[in-house]
Amino acid sequence: MLILEDRLDEEPAILARINAGERVDHFETIRRRKDGAFIDISLTISPIRNSEGKIIGASKIARDISDRKRAAEHQDLLLREMHHRVKNLFAITGSIIALAARTAQTPTELAISMKDRLVALSKAHEMTLPSFTAAKRSWSSQRPSSLSSPACFHPSKIRKAGDGDYMARTRRSALTGSRALHCWFTNLPPMR
Repeated sequence: MLILEDRLDEEPAILARINAGERVDHFETIRRRKDGAFIDISLTISPIRNSEGKIIGASKIARDISDRKRAAEHQDLLLREMHHRVKNLFAITGSIIALAARTAQTPTELAISMKDRLVALSKAHEMTLPSFTAAKRSWSSQRPSSLSSPACFHPSKIRKAGDGDYMARTRRSALTGSRALHCWFTNLPPMR
């Protein structure tokens, strides 16, 4: 393996530590293979001594840690995505609270409205996830009414829609559609 030009300063630093009698454990770096590909490695270097204790060489072990690095990067990406989604859920929850507060007449009515809206959002989100049980959900179609169940919208705001046809939904469009329906229903003027 070849040392990259921008990492040429690593070798003298390692050799200085070996000459001082130190062992270098798990030094992570990047090297170039003969085929030109870059590889993440972890180096362990130990001094080799003769019978008088004088350092006469070094033993170097290089371990390929590319898979571990990729897994760590993937985990970091997933954690950042989860952080983003959690922040979005808090923003959505704040909006739901504001919408529910506009129409609630009593604290009890606000609590019921909030609970129903959050349950509906939870069910919409659940529809977007693959099944983690043996029973698989069918994603080929969903009735529009299933996106707004349970009835989470104030009864005076719901407009009756025709039975309509089934709407084909992918996992992504199910959540988008349910959010659109939620927004549409919660922003309708009350029917008299």
